[in-house]
Amino acid sequence: MRALNDPDSSGRSQLVREYEEALAITFDAPQAVAVNSGSAAIETALYAVGVTPGRSVLVSAAAPLPTLMPIIASGARIAFVDSVVDSPGMDPADLAVQLDKNPDCAAAVEVALWGYPLSHQEEVASLLAAARVPLIEDAAHAHGSTVAGKSVGTLGAIGCFSTHRMKLLSTGEGGFILTHSVELADSIRRYSRLSNLDGIHSARNFKPSAFTAAVGLTRLSAFAAEVSTRRAKAALLYQLLPAPLKREVGHIGAPNYYNLVVLVDDQVKASRLHLALRVAGIETDPVRFRYRPGTEHQITGQWARDCPNARRLVACAIQLPVGPTDDPVQIANSVAQAWNSLCE
Repeated sequence: MRALNDPDSSGRSQLVREYEEALAITFDAPQAVAVNSGSAAIETALYAVGVTPGRSVLVSAAAPLPTLMPIIASGARIAFVDSVVDSPGMDPADLAVQLDKNPDCAAAVEVALWGYPLSHQEEVASLLAAARVPLIEDAAHAHGSTVAGKSVGTLGAIGCFSTHRMKLLSTGEGGFILTHSVELADSIRRYSRLSNLDGIHSARNFKPSAFTAAVGLTRLSAFAAEVSTRRAKAALLYQLLPAPLKREVGHIGAPNYYNLVVLVDDQVKASRLHLALRVAGIETDPVRFRYRPGTEHQITGQWARDCPNARRLVACAIQLPVGPTDDPVQIANSVAQAWNSLCE
């Protein structure tokens, strides 16, 4: 109701400022800037750290298209880094090689897929810091995921979030950005607010509306309970899964369980399980979103290279739902039936 009666329901609304303050408190980040999508968040972050056309951006080969599209839109070159075995995070050994091959690197983008804090994150951060390459976290799935008590999205220079309807903190469409740096926050705010029409700086209109902020403020009050419920459902679902499926995707810290993700060692069986689950009404990412390694899209073909760990992860990772309306017992039964049908 307050948004409806707001004399300025645009991105300049007081509600937007209040939403940003609440986000900063919730995620324990000094600076928060709300934007109108997760894609806008990544594009803005790239601009803020100095990415310009022609320079390279390092990104895990396991990154999905929503992570890659803003990099492409920035005009940068993508430098793919193979992932760690059984995890979507960048492999430190391959990262070191790609840093040497791309001396013009302007940024690195890590993506905490399915809400899992990334394995080997300290090694990755150390390598990037030594090379003076800023780390941007794509935390679109990772609202509430933590490492040593710190929120994913606050571990690098900038954290980018989506508040699309499928996310734990949902406003239908929307996003936000977290950073510890006042200087970066000022650049982020300038770029996403048309540079206040100063006629000097390049900028975009990525502001959210008062209505988006009002929804976000309301849902922030239930956010902690949402994370807790998902973790409890994931624990029960994992307990009920067939023994051969009790191997979770590699990670550190505490996931928020955007999905519970388990790994199937046999790639042929994994491929068949994706299809069997679809028949049972459970659509995994390769089925629902046509998820594949970032190197295997037509629009990324010019930067493609062989990344076997990422290729295997995409094939073998099974995403299981633990959302508000999902029944872990029912999901476990469906998974068991699908798995047993493959083993007969």
